[in-house]
Amino acid sequence: MSGILRARFWNWSGLAAIAAFLAIVTLFAPHWIETVFGWDPDLRDGSVERLTIFALCCATASSSILAAYEWRRTQTADVA
Repeated sequence: MSGILRARFWNWSGLAAIAAFLAIVTLFAPHWIETVFGWDPDLRDGSVERLTIFALCCATASSSILAAYEWRRTQTADVA
């Protein structure tokens, strides 16, 4: 199985990309949550948007770290 990336790598990479995209969208268009869901939980004070950006950045970072771990696992399998 040397050099073959498992599906786990692609799942973590895709999740990181989606979370990063949503974080950027939320940063530049913060009221998309109210538009999509038709509900304004923070009464336009922006606290939900800030919390969403923070959570998405955490998801991006953790998914990227896990994808890097899978990448390194595959690279070290080639050497052994």
